[in-house]
Amino acid sequence: MQLIDQRFLPHQFVIEEVRTFEQMATAIRDMHGRGAGLIGASAAYGLYLAALEAAERGSFDEHLASAATQRRQDRQR
Repeated sequence: MQLIDQRFLPHQFVIEEVRTFEQMATAIRDMHGRGAGLIGASAAYGLYLAALEAAERGSFDEHLASAATQRRQDRQR
């Protein structure tokens, strides 16, 4: 997924490639995108990425639960 890193607008147009749950969590936490809709969609896509990663690791339930907990904690900061 590609995101426009809004922290640099309007002076620079930076496109960021996001391929892992951790990268998406960082993008949300550091406000690379703004707006409730974009943040919500990014969080949902981040959990999708976590599900893909969990399937590869063989500990699906544990990994996905951990990712969901991390997202909730990031949201409360």
